[in-house]
Amino acid sequence: MKVNGPRRIAGNAAFFALFLSLPIAGIILQTSLDRFLELIGENPLVAAGVAVFFLFMILFTEHGGGHTHG
Repeated sequence: MKVNGPRRIAGNAAFFALFLSLPIAGIILQTSLDRFLELIGENPLVAAGVAVFFLFMILFTEHGGGHTHG
């Protein structure tokens, strides 16, 4: 079973990022939307971080192709 390196590394990185994002998503869901929006309004850095986070999630889901075993 031979796997080409770069694709495997990219797949693992995407899976790892998704795994790390799960607790963050849970915290966001548990926090009321009003409080979350209030926090973003108070701190522009949080808004930027959230935007970058979602951008990376979109990129990972578009190009990662999910966690598959070839």
